[in-house]
Amino acid sequence: MAWNCRGLNSSDDPTIPFLKWTIRKFSVDVLFLMETKSSKDVVGVVARLLNFENYDFVEAVDYAGGLAIFWCPFLKISVEEKSTNFIFCKVADVIRNGFNEWELLLVYGSPYVDEREKVWNGLDDIMQRASGKVLLMGDFNQIEFHNQKIGGTINIPGKEMFMNWRIKWQLIEIPFHGVQFT
Repeated sequence: MAWNCRGLNSSDDPTIPFLKWTIRKFSVDVLFLMETKSSKDVVGVVARLLNFENYDFVEAVDYAGGLAIFWCPFLKISVEEKSTNFIFCKVADVIRNGFNEWELLLVYGSPYVDEREKVWNGLDDIMQRASGKVLLMGDFNQIEFHNQKIGGTINIPGKEMFMNWRIKWQLIEIPFHGVQFT
């Protein structure tokens, strides 16, 4: 599950109870949080509250950004590379006759259009090094079509660059569940 939590630092924030409920209800094995706006210590507390022994993170800078991945013990996840916009992992999970190995690229695209090309180029480098099956998950912070937004200009900055990048890697979108516009 990937979720832009928009901060984990408020003691009265309903984020933790909501995540506990979601993890229980949907048997979440991997949780990717974006915009944690948190330090290493806070992410560690969140891991304990959510009953995840395994986690890694990218600390927020001046209470902006921040990424965290939490995972269940039956998954063997090795974080290979991380930045303010992504966490790249190698994953081995137990299946009936052994292990299934694949790669996981957790993405938080820059909220600033002029910085997105740098993010796509960084993801290009990782995708070129990937050895096989790669799952990309997260928020690219980029829309392609007008029905993906409400109001505003008819111009969609960064659209062509993102669409070309997505087509280059033959990526398909897995539909989201829940409220379309937040």
